[in-house]
Amino acid sequence: MISNQTLYWLGTPLKQIPKRSKNVITKHFNIIELHNDVSIISSDSVNIIVFNFQKNNNDLLHICLKLCENLNKKLIIFHYENIVIEDGIDESNYLKINLNSSDLELEIKELKKVIFQSNLKNKQLSCNGIKDNNEEKSTRNIISIIKYIDENLTNQLHEVDVAEYCHYSINYFSKLFHQEIGISFRDYVSSKRIGKARTLLKENNDIKIAIIAYQCGYHDVSYFSRIFKKKTGMTPSEYRKSFLNKSII
Repeated sequence: MISNQTLYWLGTPLKQIPKRSKNVITKHFNIIELHNDVSIISSDSVNIIVFNFQKNNNDLLHICLKLCENLNKKLIIFHYENIVIEDGIDESNYLKINLNSSDLELEIKELKKVIFQSNLKNKQLSCNGIKDNNEEKSTRNIISIIKYIDENLTNQLHEVDVAEYCHYSINYFSKLFHQEIGISFRDYVSSKRIGKARTLLKENNDIKIAIIAYQCGYHDVSYFSRIFKKKTGMTPSEYRKSFLNKSII
């Protein structure tokens, strides 16, 4: 019998999935929720990571897929909604599991076997003293850069400054970032800031939108509102009201 294993969980929180699916997953796994902290992907002791997908975290999913591909890790994608993986991503580096499946219990049991075998393989590789290749080292560097960006979202973040902080030329940094993440530095920062704003708008009904904008690195509220609407299709106030209405219902 295979004992409960630990799953490192990125994306939408476990509490936001229906109770039936949650019960099946927690019966078989110990869950460690990391929200948007993709640095777990670079851990030598972790070979498989879970991503709980919703449409509003599609950008983060793409980033995780790229990082897993570059570090030869596997991403398990739990989903309810239709999900399309962009062309060019190696199918061997991800597995999709539909949480609406009537055979979810069976699929989770099979997943446990996959994880067990993967962990066993990882231990064998460690014993053989296999080291990272240059591509893996580049990806690990990018993950440390992502962590730096995440910790400084409130501040002004200019690509040239981050490149200088990393002791890279701006041209090399831009190329490396896009190669490893799949999107530009500017698009990544914008996606992270809007993602943080969504969370704050949902969880803090009494905080003024101007303060949320500032907490997400936007010192111009009008500009923040334009970017937010471009990314979500709604203004910040409309977005907040949509969740208030749901909670009332």
